[in-house]
Amino acid sequence: MRRLNPSIIAVAIVLCFSSLCHAQQPTITFFDSDIRVRQDGSALVIETYEFSRVPARFDRNIPARVPGEIANKRFFIDAANVNDDAGNDLAYHVIGSSSHLTIRVPELAGRRLQIAYQVRNAVQFGVEDDEFVWSVNPPDMQVEAGGVTVTLPEAAAGQVHAQTFLRNRAGNSRAMLWSFNGQLPAIVEGAKVESGLPGTLAPGVAMVVHGSLPAGILTPPNALVRAGWFLRANPIVLFPFAVLAVMLVIWRVKPRDADPGRSVAPMYEPPEGLSPAEVGLLVDDRVDPRDISATLIDLAVRGYVRLERIRPEHDATGEREDYVVRLLKPREQWAGLAPHEVTMLFHTFYGGQWTQLSSLRLRFPDIVPSMRVSIVTSLKQKGMYRVDPDAAPIWRQGVMAAAYGVVYLVTSFPGALAYALAFLQLDSATLPSSWLLIALSMGSSALIVYLLGGKTTAKTFRGMRTLVEIRGFEEFIRTVEGDKLHRVEPGLFEKYLAYAMALGIEHKWTRAFEGIAIKQPEWTDWGVGDLFNSAEFGQVLDSAFKRVAPLSTPRGRGLVAVSSSLSSGAAIAKSAAR
Repeated sequence: MRRLNPSIIAVAIVLCFSSLCHAQQPTITFFDSDIRVRQDGSALVIETYEFSRVPARFDRNIPARVPGEIANKRFFIDAANVNDDAGNDLAYHVIGSSSHLTIRVPELAGRRLQIAYQVRNAVQFGVEDDEFVWSVNPPDMQVEAGGVTVTLPEAAAGQVHAQTFLRNRAGNSRAMLWSFNGQLPAIVEGAKVESGLPGTLAPGVAMVVHGSLPAGILTPPNALVRAGWFLRANPIVLFPFAVLAVMLVIWRVKPRDADPGRSVAPMYEPPEGLSPAEVGLLVDDRVDPRDISATLIDLAVRGYVRLERIRPEHDATGEREDYVVRLLKPREQWAGLAPHEVTMLFHTFYGGQWTQLSSLRLRFPDIVPSMRVSIVTSLKQKGMYRVDPDAAPIWRQGVMAAAYGVVYLVTSFPGALAYALAFLQLDSATLPSSWLLIALSMGSSALIVYLLGGKTTAKTFRGMRTLVEIRGFEEFIRTVEGDKLHRVEPGLFEKYLAYAMALGIEHKWTRAFEGIAIKQPEWTDWGVGDLFNSAEFGQVLDSAFKRVAPLSTPRGRGLVAVSSSLSSGAAIAKSAAR
């Protein structure tokens, strides 16, 4: 038996494949479209098909989105019925997508088929003219002969202007041998428009009918219906409202102000596991000079340093006191300290054993940024923040820059403002998402985020709960009375002194112990009499640190914002150097 030539086999396979494809997509020998435009702008479309052979299955892909220069037009289509040669109803399926509505007839009884469907928004209502534009034939099949008839209400008789033309799928005019510019002859009689194909229409070419009539003849649907069409065709419009709802919830549960906006119960101790500097940063999202002072006092209470008064010195301004900060534990014993506390000790002593308190002001440019990084990192690990609180203003500036860019783009585009006003007047309610509408929606969303985002905090919900606990502890310090402190645990005065300094209410704490016999702190030699007087000690404390950081001002107001930039720290250093 002879071997078959491979080329013959290849040709046979190609012919079989072509025959199968041809069997699935038969030629439409005749096509007729009867379009009946109603008074409300909807249209009933009845399409009649005659095929060269009975197709195994037929899909009518009806374009639901027509490209435009600025935007696309979206149609809302509802299938009505499908009939065969004898007028019997046939089973069909409707498959919807963003660009097409497919009416699938899985089984045909003959070579003739009739499909009826309605278009709810067939007419585009304008200020001066109402327009009707429709792609007549199935562009994915060859049509040998056919035509279209458009019937409008009788009131439009004599006022209709219409034309028909051919377009390929790319939207450009395609000239035929019998049409040098793609236009087809159209006959307008009264309120009826008729046009036909004088030749075969190749696959990929669509016959389009365009009619217009003066506004006021047809009655548009009410504004509520048209607004519903607009929102359905433009879901992007709802995006700013969704952003607004989310931002309002975030703004409600996460206010930017340090005050949580609710009454708090007094807490008799600070949140567990937080140092004074961490408490201070949680209050106003920044590291202040008083946080450095509070950290130093906390380290002194815990036995790492000692503060000693030295004799007065004289300068051009007169007599002044200074203090020595002496290191008590070597670096080998710093293992249990938090990173920002290690940073504090390192930049305070630089390998030495003592330093003057007044010299710390010159070291703020080095101490504050390093401490801030360590504190923020620690609070992130504890779940108090997800992002750096200083990153929020930068992010908001970026969002605002994007919003300004969108506004500039929209206003600089020719005719964009009038186009936007048409959207607002619902004159173009059936135009779906375009680049302009997307830009407007995104720009307004960015503006909402910018305006409401500035009123929210970078803290997590855990951080907000901790802030409530801090405010409760602050309430305890503010309202505690001396007679209630007789029964407190020993050492409470020193234990919470650094926290009171971080909160900016150390004077209330020291005055609360006035008249109570308590032991003088071991980490200082600031003797103020035979008996330790907490109120006088608070004054000495303020005097000691006033050349470093003012402690008498409330938290977050009137402080030198060293943490905001290194330039602020440099200015402090320059002032002290004078």
